[in-house]
Amino acid sequence: MPADEIDSLPLDRNLASQEGISTDQMTRVRLAYLQGQNATLVQQTQFADAKAGALLAMIGLIATRGPGAAFDPTQVTAEGLALVLLHASGLLACLIVLIPRYVGKEARLRLAVRERYSWPALASYGGSDGYADFARTAQVSQLIVSLARANAALAGILHRKFAWLRAAFLIAGLDLAFIAGTAALSAR
Repeated sequence: MPADEIDSLPLDRNLASQEGISTDQMTRVRLAYLQGQNATLVQQTQFADAKAGALLAMIGLIATRGPGAAFDPTQVTAEGLALVLLHASGLLACLIVLIPRYVGKEARLRLAVRERYSWPALASYGGSDGYADFARTAQVSQLIVSLARANAALAGILHRKFAWLRAAFLIAGLDLAFIAGTAALSAR
């Protein structure tokens, strides 16, 4: 078994605190820290999804009901094409943020041997009886490492979501600036 598998985790490490806090108390602190971190990551993921949904609605409304809809769809112009491309790019970036990522079966199986906290790992780990047996017999280090690895994976997902969300906001800003600029020029 590779060293990163949760079942072969070295359990001989000293878990004591260097600050004189009991191992029992340190275990509680570590678990509480990781659980709080996980809750924050989940909340930030929901926040990114909410922002992407609101931006998606705004771009959609501007494209269909706002000043962007004033272009004649029967005439192909550079301005009309640029506007459609900006709308489509912004909508696509928002959709990429919102579409759930679903890892393949092999990746889920790899997750199930590395950690037992994330839903893809749970879905792939020997059914409910296998997971129940793990939960009943797991060592504290296995639980801490499972939660820490799941948090790291969730942070990676969150990082990608916010990168795409940032791109969506920048595109939406360009979209609005383009609409304002063409409206100002056509008002002359």
